[in-house]
Amino acid sequence: MNIKALANNTSYPKAAAIVIAIASTITLGYGMKKHLPGAIDAVQEYQRYTQECRVFLERVGTAGTIGVAEPELVKVVSFLKTNHLAQSFEYKDLQANLAYLKSQPDNSLMPGAIKESISKNTVAIEEAQTKKLNQDLKSLFSLEIAGSVMALAIAALIIKEENDN
Repeated sequence: MNIKALANNTSYPKAAAIVIAIASTITLGYGMKKHLPGAIDAVQEYQRYTQECRVFLERVGTAGTIGVAEPELVKVVSFLKTNHLAQSFEYKDLQANLAYLKSQPDNSLMPGAIKESISKNTVAIEEAQTKKLNQDLKSLFSLEIAGSVMALAIAALIIKEENDN
């Protein structure tokens, strides 16, 4: 390939379009490498939350006896701990509820106060999971917008080149 001949036949708008295309490809590639894994993890974590934790919380909230609720609450506490939410108020509150339930006989009725606490924690955990998902997806969305703007700039330069000829 004769670069000198190519350089002599290339106009400034076309050269600018090539430079922008290369720069945008590098920028988008770096952005995807940086943000895509976090967004994928957030989506997977949210799906796991909806398929596991929320189901367990609903079962605990509707359980009639402590013997039914306790194993489900153990699963919820374990889920929160594995998802780095052990410092959250909800985790500590649910852990305290679990400690109380373990101290009671299995055939005891579920206390209304604990059911209410679990209901409030369910809402708070849902909001926290949704907020985390939205934050991670927002960074990916801004990257998509940047890519679209760069593509429009390239298209505008190419159209200008075509109109000049």
